[in-house]
Amino acid sequence: MASLRWSWSRIRTGPSPYTSCLWLECRATFVLTSEVVRWAAALFVVAGMSVSTALAASGLSVSPDLDRACGPVRSVSIAEGVQDYRASPDIVKAVDHFHTDLAAKELDAGQLNLIVKQNLEFTLRTVPNHIRALQMLIRYEIAGGKEFGLPRTECYLSWARQFAPNDESVYVVGGYFFWKKHDAQRAEEWWQGALAINPHSADANYNLGLLYAEKGNYDAALKCAKAAYAAGYPLQGLRRALERAGRWETPSSVVNSN
Repeated sequence: MASLRWSWSRIRTGPSPYTSCLWLECRATFVLTSEVVRWAAALFVVAGMSVSTALAASGLSVSPDLDRACGPVRSVSIAEGVQDYRASPDIVKAVDHFHTDLAAKELDAGQLNLIVKQNLEFTLRTVPNHIRALQMLIRYEIAGGKEFGLPRTECYLSWARQFAPNDESVYVVGGYFFWKKHDAQRAEEWWQGALAINPHSADANYNLGLLYAEKGNYDAALKCAKAAYAAGYPLQGLRRALERAGRWETPSSVVNSN
């Protein structure tokens, strides 16, 4: 049976979800003035409001119970306030240097300790939609890491989505986490949330297609597969799952590769 992959790392972090080359850091370095940062953040807020309106209009509700249980996005003590991963490269770089990278080093060494959890807590409290940190937190929990009295992973995902409701990758990451926790209904909600932002998302369509295929909903799985492969998705597990079920149809725009 095809398994879900850390596929969204191709968008943000290169070929590996734990690479040190971040989406913003891999571009030409530049310094944003505080005015530009505020302007960019304002655009994200406006876009987020539009996405929230679209989700409400479609009747799609993404984990409102988590929002109630976890509460609103938390404040931080730093003068700059809570930051958006996409709009604050200098602050993200500093947070990564002192916290995210330290957590990654411990985690890569097989350590599931308080150092990992505390440093990811700082990163995600300061930058709630920090995708690499969310990926590491999910990896930490799935490997058996303890909470150590800090918030549960579901709350970090809820805060990330509340803070950046227009960030497609947050929904893709969240869907993967809930799938790994055997909560297919919630995984479907989060991947549908990603598609509400970007209907052509290769990652969301592929993962949602695998979910539908495993549920036996092959019509929906085929629709997602066509969208994923039309967008250039490289993995062929979904196609093979549909082939085994006798439901694969080769779209004219798709070049199959193994």
